[in-house]
Parts: sequence; structure tokens; C-alpha cells
Amino acid sequence: MNIRLKSLFDQHASSLTEVQWLLLAKMIERHYSIKYAFETLAKGNEDNKAVKRICSGLNEGIPLGQLLSETPFERELSFYINFLSLDKSILIVNRQLKKEENILKRFASKISYQLVLLMASFALMFLFTDYVMPTMLRSLSLDTGRSSSIQFVFSILLICRNVLTVLIVMVVLTGGWVILRKRENYVWMFLHQYKMDKLIKTYATYKFVLKLNCLLENGISIIDAINVIRQQKRDRIVSLLAHHFNEVLLSGVGFDESLDMSYFDDDFHSLCLLGLKSDDFNQSLRDYEEMIDFKFEQYLKKVSVVIQAICYIFVATVIVMGYQVLLLPLEMLEGF
Repeated sequence: MNIRLKSLFDQHASSLTEVQWLLLAKMIERHYSIKYAFETLAKGNEDNKAVKRICSGLNEGIPLGQLLSETPFERELSFYINFLSLDKSILIVNRQLKKEENILKRFASKISYQLVLLMASFALMFLFTDYVMPTMLRSLSLDTGRSSSIQFVFSILLICRNVLTVLIVMVVLTGGWVILRKRENYVWMFLHQYKMDKLIKTYATYKFVLKLNCLLENGISIIDAINVIRQQKRDRIVSLLAHHFNEVLLSGVGFDESLDMSYFDDDFHSLCLLGLKSDDFNQSLRDYEEMIDFKFEQYLKKVSVVIQAICYIFVATVIVMGYQVLLLPLEMLEGF
């Protein structure tokens, strides 16, 4: 654990802060050379090892991309500087990561309580079915019709718990395998054949719009922006979407018709057509972002309700089953 924390600390210590990168972007925008901008930054940050390392590497003729660390900011930056100027790359990466960070924060704030509640309910269910309930039934040693029915319900409860646990484990393992083996695109293509990829299309279109909007807002043409996104292999689903979009445009199809591509979310096409008619394509992208944000909020609310309902069912089942077992001795006494 200490080694891992030390590794993370060393990684961040060997990288520039976002504020320093933004300062560099401002200097480059004022037509300072990259080398001079880093040297100027080094004079004001004499104790910063990362700035010194990059300045030394640039003086030795090493490309900037090879001098960047593996922090999320610099990892993204090392990709964009292959296609765009450093100042634009910095601004694009900064805006893109801020958007993604806000999305994660919203998701965490909406679903974290429900996930904790679900895990606590599962823990309670395992404790009750594996330890408490068997011990109670063995200690009572009752052989009545009512105890038999309780044991039957208990066995059904165990089956439901085990099936649900297996399903969750299978989903997690399958998702992990797909991500680790980088098979997201194959899964999408398979589901797309049977028109079962609505959620994937929405996710891919939304991420594509986020990246495209960041590029367009910094003066990158739409064709160049699509080509850049197409090359971004870290987000393979979005890269695949950009690839298909680019291929449709290269085939000679009109821009408005290309937006009706089957890999795009249907709502994206209709909003973009409105934007093209009003000669404000960028606004249509922002409108799509806002619409998906709203849908995302509604979807999280539904998921939260489902998770809470499952948790309440678990807890209610535990309480009812325990109560029924405790009543068995009293019923036996009433029979005498």
C-alpha cells in the first residue's frame, strides 16, 4: 500500500499542474516558443522537478510527447499534440476533463448512497441466510407443518439470493473481460446487428459530442475534429463512431444526411438538423449535451428507485422470516 501511494505521489510530483499548463497555453498564445515558455515557467518554479525535466529534455531535442507523465491530463495531452498546437491541446484537454469530472461527480452524488444501501442489504441477507436462520431452526428443532413451510420459503430465498449473486458476478466479470481485452467495439457491432444497442449509441454519441464540442470551441474545423477523435484509441467506442462518421462523409454523402447514420443516437440527428437550419451547429451540440444530461438524471432516479425497492424487499424478507421463526415456539405452547 505504501509503495503504491509513493508511486502515485512520484507520478504527480513529476508532472505539471493544470494551472501551470494553462499558464503555458497563455504564453504560447502570445507567440512565445514552446521552449521559451517552459524556460520562463522554470524561472518562476525553480523547485519544480517536472518543469526542469521537460526543459532539459527539450534542450536535448526530445519530443514533448515523450517527456509527459502518465497523469490523466498529460496522457490526454500527449495524444492531442500529435494533431494540434500545444496551446489548443492544453485548452481542449482542460475543458474535456472538466466536463468528464462533472459527470462523474453527478453520478457519484446520485448513486453512491444507493450502492452502499445495496451492499449493506446484501451483507444482511448473507448473514441471515447463512448463519442466523439455520442456527434458529436447528435450535428450535421443531417438526411441524408451519416450520416445514418456513424452511421451504427459506430454501426459495436461498435460491433467489444465489441466482442474483451469480448474475451480478457474471455481469461484472463479463464487463471486466470486455474492457481488459478491449472488445467493446465487437460487442457494439454484435448488438448493432440486432438493434439492441440503444444505450451504447447514446453513450457513444454523447462522448463524441463532448469531444467534438471542445474541439470546435477552440477553432478546430469539424473535419479535422472528426479525424482527431477517430485516432483516439483510448476511448474505442467513440473512436469507432468517429470512424464511421468520417467514412460516410468521405463517401460523398451530404453533411445533413450523414447525421442520420445508424450509429448515431436518433435524438442527435433531429437536434442537429434544427441547428443546421438556424445556422448554429455548435448550439445544437450543446442542446444535445443538455438533453442527455437531463435524461441521465431521470435514468439515475429510476435506477435509485429500483435499488431502494430491492433493498427494502431484502430487509422486509429478513424481518418477516425471523419473526415467523420466533413465533413457532409460542404456537407450539398454545397447542398444549
